[in-house]
Amino acid sequence: MSSRPKIYLVDGSVGVTGALVCAANVARALKHSYGVILVVPSGAEIPSEYRSCFKRVIRLPIIPLSRRIGGIVLYLPSLLLVTLALRFFMIRDKSKILLINDFYLMHGALARLFGYRGRLITWVRIRPMSFGKTLSSTWLCCVRKSSDAVVAVSKYIASLVADSVDAKVLYDALDSLPQERLTYEPSQRIVFVGNYISGKGQDVAIEAFAQCAAEFPSATLVFHGDHLRLGKNVEFKDSLSRRVRALGLDQRIEIRGPTLSSIKEYEGAHIAMNLSESESFSMTVLEASGCGVPVIATRSGGPSEIVVDGETGILVDVNDVEGIAAAIRRLLSDSALVVKMGKAGQFRIRNLFSMERFAREIEELMSDTYAQAQRRLKG
Repeated sequence: MSSRPKIYLVDGSVGVTGALVCAANVARALKHSYGVILVVPSGAEIPSEYRSCFKRVIRLPIIPLSRRIGGIVLYLPSLLLVTLALRFFMIRDKSKILLINDFYLMHGALARLFGYRGRLITWVRIRPMSFGKTLSSTWLCCVRKSSDAVVAVSKYIASLVADSVDAKVLYDALDSLPQERLTYEPSQRIVFVGNYISGKGQDVAIEAFAQCAAEFPSATLVFHGDHLRLGKNVEFKDSLSRRVRALGLDQRIEIRGPTLSSIKEYEGAHIAMNLSESESFSMTVLEASGCGVPVIATRSGGPSEIVVDGETGILVDVNDVEGIAAAIRRLLSDSALVVKMGKAGQFRIRNLFSMERFAREIEELMSDTYAQAQRRLKG
């Protein structure tokens, strides 16, 4: 085990996010060939089931760039310190492969300036324009010049960065697919897994559910997510609770904390929802379909590449409360359709988003970047 070459993977997650889940998938896919070492922010809370996927977890003072004065002042010293520490650890472990789990983490580009000549692969997970045109363009330029390969998590993301980088599309996968859903017992339970961030659509889900709650007195809506210890997210979560009470639906709608297993939450569910304003891919949509649960999702990017409208779920426009309510009514009224969509979703996930496919493509990515890195090492 100790003789396996080591890969360093830098991720900015402070809790369970889609990026962290996918980082764990990379480690699982490469476990027979490499030992993957995860580098995360100092205060990151990584559950044991994810920590166990990695050879080691290192916490360093990674600070994302923000518009706050304090964040701007601390960003450059943090970037410098973390990159120097990263170079030290990689030299010590003789690691010549660095994975950057999203383009806004500039540690890979800076490592190049400090003499790193091994392989560097950068993912683009977040919609680039979220950071503003000037900053995103600058970061993507640095990524293009420093990386041996750039990976987009969906065709949607690849199209957004096409003018800046030539990104390879590599869909994420489910680590383990549940057994095929052979039986179905209507629970009337609607599940929404997603961190409490404005724009994720929990508020829209509440309004849509309220429109049809009286028609389906057994239906419930359950949210699972984390506020990631950010004040604005805490306030957003609190606003959801206030709205539920104002609607008199506190016995029908539950706002819960993070879950260690989205797949467990989808067991026996009637419907899953993902109503983001913008979504680069969506592990929660992938997991729900893999569990045989039809998904109501917005046409917000990545989900449209997972859900086949009318076959494995229903796609709706962003913030279309009436359209979402209509989709809820359709699925709560037709259990046979739910079963049909669920089976079609499971079949699609097993064929297009399997861990076997993901592992094969990751290995190919490693091979494709090897020759380029060798030339750099000899140059």
